[in-house]
Amino acid sequence: MKKSKIYGGSIFVFKSIITIIFLSTTGCLREDISPDNPAGILKDKLAEFVQVFSLKKPPAYQGKTALTEVSSDKREGTKLFNKKALSKAYAHYTMGLIYEEKGLLDEAIKEYNSAIENDYTSSHIHYRLGICLIRKGDIKKAKEELKIATRLTPEDLKSHFTLAFLFTSVKLFDEAELEYKEILRQEPSNLAALNYLAEIYLVTDKIQEAITTYEKIAQKKESEFIHFNIGQLYFKLNKLDEAQSHFEKALKINPNYVNAIVNLGIIYETKKDLENATKQYEKAIILSPLDMRLYHELAILYNKQKRSNEAIAQYKRLLELAPDEVDAYIGLGYAYIWDKKFEEACKVLNKGIMLGKKLDQLYILLGISYSEEKKNKEAEDSFVRAGQLNLRNADAFFYLGAHYERLGKKEESILNLRKAIEINPEHADAYNYLGYMFTEEGINLDEAIELINKALKLEPQNGAFIDSLGWAFFKKGDINKAQSHIEEALRYLDSDPVIYDHLGDIYFKKGKLKEAKEAWEKSLKLDPTQEKVKQKVESINKENVIQ
Repeated sequence: MKKSKIYGGSIFVFKSIITIIFLSTTGCLREDISPDNPAGILKDKLAEFVQVFSLKKPPAYQGKTALTEVSSDKREGTKLFNKKALSKAYAHYTMGLIYEEKGLLDEAIKEYNSAIENDYTSSHIHYRLGICLIRKGDIKKAKEELKIATRLTPEDLKSHFTLAFLFTSVKLFDEAELEYKEILRQEPSNLAALNYLAEIYLVTDKIQEAITTYEKIAQKKESEFIHFNIGQLYFKLNKLDEAQSHFEKALKINPNYVNAIVNLGIIYETKKDLENATKQYEKAIILSPLDMRLYHELAILYNKQKRSNEAIAQYKRLLELAPDEVDAYIGLGYAYIWDKKFEEACKVLNKGIMLGKKLDQLYILLGISYSEEKKNKEAEDSFVRAGQLNLRNADAFFYLGAHYERLGKKEESILNLRKAIEINPEHADAYNYLGYMFTEEGINLDEAIELINKALKLEPQNGAFIDSLGWAFFKKGDINKAQSHIEEALRYLDSDPVIYDHLGDIYFKKGKLKEAKEAWEKSLKLDPTQEKVKQKVESINKENVIQ
């Protein structure tokens, strides 16, 4: 069957947007769990890290007077550092600090290199040289110096952190992971390292490892941000109960945490618990009345529950906050259409068109409104205009095709429906509509079945599509297959009068007149305006053929 109202199709699908906000990348999480990192360093922003280590408190120089062996670098080897060499190293190191403080990086690098010539064994010199090279953008050389620093003083966690940030900045995530693991080997309770390691797991899509790491953090220092992150990750794994549990834990710590409230609403919505989902969004709006996204999402929930007046009210509030928000005009127009207030819809949509944004969507909705008002020329013009504005908008051609079908212009309808499929080969509504149209006409029935099966491949639990398939088999004379599909359709869509009408026809064809009458009466109860179905019932009653 075709959708009972064509505006209920795919042209304007409001979807709940699961906004995966990993707070570990916003600074909130780090601020809470990383007291050793007061700057709130973000990954991929190495420059911010460099600023943390300003030279207000230069590290003490530590030279060596004994033989020292280090490995691999061409400058490395066994060298006796005497007091004179150490004095020179100290002087160059000090000058390097002064130049670095003044931002004279080339001079600082030169001094640090001179210091290293006199004392290769000081991790401090290699570290400061690495920082300068980072600031100069010479990542390769910076990495070499920082590696030397970590080899010379493995217990210096600062060098490991810097090297890990450096690896992260150039997307060498495996190497960054090793640095954080080394820090945690030395200091298992280091919350900053655990947090950044969790981030690496996020970036590399190691979701379970990220969860495990965040749970370790939660054991050491519980926070709403940690539970929020864990909830997001469980949601990504489609473990809704676990996700819900952690969002609830986040809210137990901070009942006013808006993002957790919203995501708890999303969990309820995903579980089809629209009532509780709505309550969460209503709560979120009270706490964050300027968040326009919330008005959109709450209006969507109201629409899903056929609470169109409340949906309309939300969009009106949104327009009060943001008079130039085109999505609010689109949403309000849709809500008016859903509530069959087509004149109001046209007014709102025409106002939205004046903004000059998303015109193809606005014209499609305007066309639907005109079509429902039987203003056929205006409807056609609107759909055509939508297609002209965006040649790749399959919905414009789909609704134009549906409009032509309603006007009896079959050739034009077929042409536009095929165009919609050509633009979007996954347009389930177009496949179904064209297949059902062929079925109703009794033509191209094999192609009709093929088209409807393509629609069902995309939406296997769509009751309307299953009904279409059953009706196509009915038209082909395969009554048993038809009955099987029609009864299956009712399992998914038991409130549609067309499906009961089809079921009645099947029973009538099988000679089950009592069952046929019952099915038709159910159809009329759902839609008393169906004259043809009334005639079927009256015909049976008149002839008094029911036993």
